[in-house]
Amino acid sequence: MPPLIVVALVSLMLTQPGADSRPRDPWVIRGVLDQQPRMITIALDDDLWVAYDTKTCSFYRAWIGDVDYTGAVYDTLHGPQPKVRGEVWLEQPIGSSNWNLLWQELSGHSNLRALQPQWKGYRFVDGQVEFMYEVEDARGNTIQITETPEVSRLNGADGAVAFDRTFTLNDLPSGTTLLLAIPFESSLGPLATKSNGRLLNTKNSRQLQLSGGPPVELKTYLKPAQTKPAPDQEQENDKVPFFLAP
Repeated sequence: MPPLIVVALVSLMLTQPGADSRPRDPWVIRGVLDQQPRMITIALDDDLWVAYDTKTCSFYRAWIGDVDYTGAVYDTLHGPQPKVRGEVWLEQPIGSSNWNLLWQELSGHSNLRALQPQWKGYRFVDGQVEFMYEVEDARGNTIQITETPEVSRLNGADGAVAFDRTFTLNDLPSGTTLLLAIPFESSLGPLATKSNGRLLNTKNSRQLQLSGGPPVELKTYLKPAQTKPAPDQEQENDKVPFFLAP
């Protein structure tokens, strides 16, 4: 058996941290998905799987279902490859970066520049997976970014399913801001989103502004609640504003 296949099979047999609270083990797998190489798939919950494109360090898809793991690495079949199986709730075009850099010169003039982040791998922290990216600003300074994808539910197990993304930035120069294009519509229509960061809405896009400081959290609700929240729970949730796509 070729060495690369042996390594892949061994990695699939190792128990990953946090697997006891996930729908499968391993719950984080890097490889081909939907005929696209260098993807990473995360089984967060029975109701939420997500995938990212490591070539551009960008979100790809969120869905309910699983992955049809077929191919030489998984079942020795040659030809077929893993693909998303289920209902896709949310996705972004693959192949292009969603990252932009906004900075202000001494003259006060603002500049916007598209970025090509570098994938620096992932690690497990307290039962969660953390992605690591790097980008360079116009002066060659390296900015380090981490992203942690997670699932949560509004008001317990029967509540709305939310896709959570938490970002941290290190070594961000003064006067510099990162902008991340995020989805603003799903198969169910406009998305309800909340964040402790700033959301910038235009007619055809939505940008999350990332600056230095505390982690920036983004919560996107994907699945309606099965039961109506109790009145006291509704009041508590109303303390956090929702930003709806125009």
